Amino acid sequence: MSDGLVGARELGRWLGVSDRMVRELAERGIIERNARGRYQLEPCVKAYCEHIRGIAAGRSAGADQKLNLTEERALLAREQREAQAIKNLVARKEALPREEVLSRWSTILRNVSARMRAVPSRVRAQRPHLTREDVDLIDEEIRLALTEAADAA
Repeated sequence: MSDGLVGARELGRWLGVSDRMVRELAERGIIERNARGRYQLEPCVKAYCEHIRGIAAGRSAGADQKLNLTEERALLAREQREAQAIKNLVARKEALPREEVLSRWSTILRNVSARMRAVPSRVRAQRPHLTREDVDLIDEEIRLALTEAADAA
């Protein structure tokens, strides 16, 4: 070891891992192995320590999976802020739950439809001179408009 080179087993003892793990670390590019399958002790220990510090800080979850803890925390904080903003809107009655909005609009549209379908008979009562065909035409046009409006939604 006078040249600072050690085998996988020796490096594993220094790092507290198996020689197989040392070879995996080299394959993943975390530590460097020379052409003869030997490792420079000091640079490998430093590289491994940096790798472990990165995992502890959330910068890396391994070779295949990158995790930026700062970005994840920022995303979580943003989601929590948005959720709280929605809760505040609902509490101040500035926003309604989706189901309630759908229910109210459904009721409104049913009422509009019923009132529009009543128009022909109200027109006939107010204008007795209109023929049955005239009133039927008004009824047909109103129903057609309601159907087109429903199909467009």
